[in-house]
Amino acid sequence: MPFVAFTLYAGLTQIPEEVIEAAQLDGANAFQRFRLIQLPYVRTIITVLVVLSMIWDLKLFTQVFVLQDIGGDRELTSTIGVYIYQMGMAQGHYGVASAIGVIFVIVMLTIAYPYVRRTLREEEL
Repeated sequence: MPFVAFTLYAGLTQIPEEVIEAAQLDGANAFQRFRLIQLPYVRTIITVLVVLSMIWDLKLFTQVFVLQDIGGDRELTSTIGVYIYQMGMAQGHYGVASAIGVIFVIVMLTIAYPYVRRTLREEEL
């Protein structure tokens, strides 16, 4: 979480003050400035952070799985990686576990594809 917070804060601090001040002078309230100016400036940062957070959740398998065996509440502390493992290995529902994994990959590709496409277009220019 600190990585996400610091990265998002760094992105928000890179927005030119002149743009925000011009919107304020034009009569935009705080919500309009956020929605119409700040959010478009940090959209690519948010996309990258979502993808990295999803990857990070998969990497946290060992810590979450071990702590759940010590006494954690499985339903409240489970991540997608632990859930896939429990469905496939512990319960023997290999088809369900592989379907969840495939859906997870499709969701990741759906989120990451527009960012990669936009980045490649910017490099061509």
